[in-house]
Amino acid sequence: ERCPQYNPKWEVYSGRGKERKLVRIDYPMAYMAWWYKHRKRCLEGYTVGGVFITGNFYFYLNFWRIKSKGKGEGWISPRYLDLDKEFFDLIAKAKAENKNIMFLKRRQIGFSEKVASLVGYDYTFFPGAHCVIVAGEAQYSIGTMGKVTAGLDALSPSDGNAGREFYKRRVKDVPEMIESGYSAAGVQTGYRTIVEAITVKDNPAAVN
Repeated sequence: ERCPQYNPKWEVYSGRGKERKLVRIDYPMAYMAWWYKHRKRCLEGYTVGGVFITGNFYFYLNFWRIKSKGKGEGWISPRYLDLDKEFFDLIAKAKAENKNIMFLKRRQIGFSEKVASLVGYDYTFFPGAHCVIVAGEAQYSIGTMGKVTAGLDALSPSDGNAGREFYKRRVKDVPEMIESGYSAAGVQTGYRTIVEAITVKDNPAAVN
């Protein structure tokens, strides 16, 4: 189900030249209905062919982008894999039971991409969320943080991606932290969600 094409003609501006500012966007009802429908699926999940897909898995499959290992393919949508479904189902089960979860895995199987999408999911849909990525070495904490930032960047309208209406503007954007929000009449507003990467090294209390 393809996303309806965005049209810049919907944008309404005031002023001219340097004073020109975007006042509003007059979205057609059909365009907004498409986005509300998919936002609902991202939050509540979706059943297709008798198989239930959790909301964060739906977001991962339809709106997240991962780096392809194929030459020249760039950023692509993830494929549906039974192993990935099991991963997201276990995450949902742990949340429902209010428990922590630990995974044993080998390297280079795309695990950090799925973890990055979970962080990006909370950042995108839950106002005031504060997501923390923790690792003993910077190559892992900043590395995963980089995947989060890349996935969120792929939602940007400037990239022409199908996730454009889920994109959140940022008031802070550095390698160790991003924060959503914007200034309106001199007041910081928006979701104000935060993603932070912390490297503990020999200091476990660094997270505190």
